[in-house]
Amino acid sequence: MSINFPAGIVPLSQETISRPPKFTVQQPAQQPAASTPINGEEPKKKSNNWLLKTVGAIVVVGAALGLGRKYLPALKNIDLTQAAAEGAKWYDKGLRYVAQAGEYINTKAAASWNWIKSLPAKIGIGKKGE
Repeated sequence: MSINFPAGIVPLSQETISRPPKFTVQQPAQQPAASTPINGEEPKKKSNNWLLKTVGAIVVVGAALGLGRKYLPALKNIDLTQAAAEGAKWYDKGLRYVAQAGEYINTKAAASWNWIKSLPAKIGIGKKGE
């Protein structure tokens, strides 16, 4: 099969076709100067403190529940001594569970605070004989 090319156009040779283009020629990779340590040692990997973050998140959620039960009218006005209503909606049940959790946290926090306040008297600091 013969192809007639117009004047000035020649077919590409197999060598030209198989050669990679110039923009794809790989240059030797050089490491940036800023990423090279000065003393030649590898930098220490930072710890992510997952335990500290988890405990902090639990404290924040607990404080939100306790303060919500104490100060938010939607949670403050829920009577926990009575059983939940039969036909209560899902959000009413959810508010009741949040109020119960907040009440539990407030009870335990008050007991802890009273124990801390009584600690100086137990070890002999402060008022005596009362």
